[in-house]
Amino acid sequence: ILSFAAFCSVWIVVPIITADCLSREKREGTLGLLFLTPLKPIEIILGKGTIHALRSLTLLIAVIPIMTIPFILGGITKSDVLLSLVFNLSALLLSLSAGLLASSLCQQWSRSVILAILFAVILAFALFEILAASFFSGQGNNPIGLMNLSRGQILPTGFMPSVSQILPISSSLLAVSLLICLLVLLFAAARLKKSWEDNPSSSQQNWLQKTFC
Repeated sequence: ILSFAAFCSVWIVVPIITADCLSREKREGTLGLLFLTPLKPIEIILGKGTIHALRSLTLLIAVIPIMTIPFILGGITKSDVLLSLVFNLSALLLSLSAGLLASSLCQQWSRSVILAILFAVILAFALFEILAASFFSGQGNNPIGLMNLSRGQILPTGFMPSVSQILPISSSLLAVSLLICLLVLLFAAARLKKSWEDNPSSSQQNWLQKTFC
């Protein structure tokens, strides 16, 4: 329950605090000052991503003292700890990617936050599908089956795979999350290079803004 609460908190908090990291620079006109330095777009994105990754990591560090209590009291195995660590780190990487992607596409704070939450929902669904395909498929002969989140099928109570069984799939899950994060960083850098200057709106954009907004 504690691990799941931290997992949900990551998906809610991290996209919101990351969604305005680039769009704020665009609104305030300070993004051009960064391009006057020797910094490249990818270096700016990496700097922003690292800062907010550390801020997000404090969310997990803050709950460590509470989450160690069940482990000290007994009943929590190393497999439980590994699963919790993998799930929360994967959620942190993907939610950070959602915030950076939204911030690179928008300039207004409200639009960035809404888009970040939307991307976070999509990536969270993708994460659960990856878990369903890796951990929870083939329950009949698969020793890694715990619960199929997408289909609601549960194995006998008390079943728990060992660390050696979980470790390969956990590594793959983290690798996929890290790959998605790197792809988002590259896309955000390319987007930032093209959109850091305020270009005048076209007549069609002005008409849409005036008519519907």
